[in-house]
Amino acid sequence: MHALSITDEYINSLFPICIKDAKENKNKASLQHVLPNRFDKTTVFNESAFLAVSLGSLAFLNNKFAAIIKLMERFKHYVIYVVDTPYAYTLHIQNGLDIEDASRAAKNVGLATIEHQTAVLKNLGMKVPEFVLHSSIDGEDAYKQLFKALLFEIQENASFNMIVSNFSEFYLHRIKDKLFHGYDYAKEVSTNYLLSEVSAAGCLNSMGYHSMVYPGKIDSITGMLEIGLGGVAGTMLKGLNFISLRNNRKKK
Repeated sequence: MHALSITDEYINSLFPICIKDAKENKNKASLQHVLPNRFDKTTVFNESAFLAVSLGSLAFLNNKFAAIIKLMERFKHYVIYVVDTPYAYTLHIQNGLDIEDASRAAKNVGLATIEHQTAVLKNLGMKVPEFVLHSSIDGEDAYKQLFKALLFEIQENASFNMIVSNFSEFYLHRIKDKLFHGYDYAKEVSTNYLLSEVSAAGCLNSMGYHSMVYPGKIDSITGMLEIGLGGVAGTMLKGLNFISLRNNRKKK
C-alpha cells in the first residue's frame, strides 16, 4: 500500500458537480435538533452561529450548500468554519501522508472548498459570508489551553472518556480497510481529530458564535453538551449549542 499523492487532479475530483446557472433550488434545509433543548427551536436565530464544513462531503457542495446558507442567513450573524486540520488527520492515517504533507494538503482542499462555495453563492446572487479555516485558529493560546484541558478530561472524566472512545471506534470502523497505521496509533490520531474540532468550537463559542451548525447529528458533540465538563473546558464550552439540520428536496 502506497501513500496517496494529493495532486490538483485529486482536489478537483472532490468537486465533481459543475456549478449550474442560477435556478430554483429544490433543496431545503431546516432545523432538526437543537441541544440543549429549548421550547422554541427558532429562538437560536436570534444568536450568532458557525457552520462546520466537513471537507470532501457532498452536503457542502452546490445546491445542497446553497440551501444550508439560505437557512444560515436567518441567524443574527454567522461564519463558515472550514475543518481543514482535522481532515489532515484523516489524510494521515487513511492515505498514508506524513502529518506535515497531510496538513498542507488539507489546507489546499479547504481553500478549494472555499473557492467552490464562494462561486456557488455568487452564481446564485447570495451574499458571501466570512470563512474561518481551522488552521487559522489552532495556533491561538486559547485553542491550545482547551485542547490540553480536554486531554485532562479524558483522564479524569469517565463519561467523557467513553464519548471519545466511542467516537474513535466509530471513526476507525468506517475506514478500517484503508488504515496505513496500527490500530492503537490510529485511535490516538482519531482522538486528536475529535479534540481539535471541539477546541475550535470552544474558541468560536468564546468569540460569540454560540451555535455549532451541521447537516446531521454528531453524537460525540451532543454527548459532551449533555454531560457537561469542568475547569477550562467547561468555561470555554459554556453556552455552546449544537444544531443539526435536515436537508431535503422540496415537495412539489
